[in-house]
Amino acid sequence: SSSCKRELPMAAVQAVPQDPSAEALESMLEELLQQYTDKDFQAALQKAYATCARQGLGLAAALGPLVLQVQRPILEKYGLPPDARGVDLMKHAVQRRICEGADRVEELANEARKALGIEQLPDRHRSAEQQLAKSADDTANKFACDATVQAQLRQQCQQMLEQSLAKGTLPPASGDFLKGLLTNPDDQTSVPSILCMMRMAQLGIHVDLLRGHELPTEVTIFEEAPSADSFFRDMVMRGRPAVIRRALDSSRFPPLEQMPDFSFLRERCSHRRVLVKSLGFTDEEGRPQFMTDPELKLPFSAYLESVEAYEKN
Repeated sequence: SSSCKRELPMAAVQAVPQDPSAEALESMLEELLQQYTDKDFQAALQKAYATCARQGLGLAAALGPLVLQVQRPILEKYGLPPDARGVDLMKHAVQRRICEGADRVEELANEARKALGIEQLPDRHRSAEQQLAKSADDTANKFACDATVQAQLRQQCQQMLEQSLAKGTLPPASGDFLKGLLTNPDDQTSVPSILCMMRMAQLGIHVDLLRGHELPTEVTIFEEAPSADSFFRDMVMRGRPAVIRRALDSSRFPPLEQMPDFSFLRERCSHRRVLVKSLGFTDEEGRPQFMTDPELKLPFSAYLESVEAYEKN
C-alpha cells in the first residue's frame, strides 16, 4: 500500500517499543496487581464505579485516569510510554503472549482484571464447539426475561428501526419486512435475529435475501474483471458469490511481486502494527478456528516471523 512506501526516519522506527517478553509481563502484572489490590486504590475504584452509575458515564472515561495513576510508573519502568498508548501496547503484548502459550501471564491478567472489576479473558482452552455453545447460551441468557421486558426490548428494537429509516441508513422495503416480524403476534423471530438482519440490510443485503428468497445456487465466474459499477450492482447488491480470474497483474499492481518478498516488507513496514485474529479454538477434529474479528495489534515483523515459522513447519 502507499502507506508502506512512505519513508520513516530511522530514529522513529527505533523508538517504537517492542512487546515485552512473557517473563517481563509476569513481573509487570505482579507489580500492577499489588497496586490494584491496595486498600486505598480499591476505595477510590469503588467510588469511581459509583460515580459512573450515578452520572451514566462510560467506565473507560471514568476509570482510565484513576488506573493510569498507578500504571504510569510501572509502564515507564518496563520501557512503555507512561500514557494511554502505553496501556494499549501493554494490553496487546499480554494478549500476544497468552496466544503464544504463556499460562502464567494469562493467570495474572485475569487476576488484575478481577481486581479492576473487568470481565475475565475468554478461556482459550475450550474447544471450538464449547465456545460456540457458550456464546449461544450467553446470548440466550442476555435476552431471557419475562413478557414485560420482552415487550420493552421489542419496543426498543422498533425505535431503532424507525431511527434507521429516518436517517436513510435502512432501505424502506427491508424496514417494512423487519417491522412486520416485530409486530406479527404469530411470528417467533427473536429480537437478536431481527437486529442481525437490520445490520445486514444496512450493509446492503437485499430484502429478498433476508426473506430467504432467490438464494444463490451457483458461483459466477468472470474470466476478466468486470466494471466496478456492474459488479456492485449485479453481484454485491444481490449477494451473489463470484470468482474473478486474471483481475490483477504485476504491471498494474506491483505488490503482486513485492508482497512475497519479506525482506522488502520488513524494510518498509516492520515498524507498523497490524490487526490479526488471535483468539483461536481447536475443534473436535483438531483444526484451529478463529471466531472473533481481528483484535490483536501485532508488530508486522512478528507477523512475518509467524508466517515463516508456519511455512517451515
